[in-house]
Amino acid sequence: MSLMPKKKPLENAAKTDVRKLLDKHNWRHWANAAGPFSVHGIPDRMAVRDGMFMAIEVKRAGGAVTSLQRKFLQDVQAAGHFAFVVDPARMQAFANFLESLDISIEAQQKHQEVPPEHGSRMLNCVLILTKELRS
Repeated sequence: MSLMPKKKPLENAAKTDVRKLLDKHNWRHWANAAGPFSVHGIPDRMAVRDGMFMAIEVKRAGGAVTSLQRKFLQDVQAAGHFAFVVDPARMQAFANFLESLDISIEAQQKHQEVPPEHGSRMLNCVLILTKELRS
């Protein structure tokens, strides 16, 4: 038996990073329990804020979404909500999306235009975070 602490699996580290980003940007969020009695394909984390809903599937580097996960996330998108796949390579895109969304919301609350650089950055991040969901 080794006395060395076990390394965190990469997916768990990514899940922690997603949780911290959601906390930083004031989203109420929860992890969905996986198990024999849970809904298959349900995303790892769901979040709500100011009437917005987000479903997030977190993957380790090189991990792939299953067909059930893809379908669930596509259904969330079809209902007009955010649905993302986040892995370590796309963590910065997720952070950028949340930051630009905050800036956009603040501008709208002040009855100001959204700064163009943040609108376009948000859209680019959505493309990155949803590539597996497009047919």
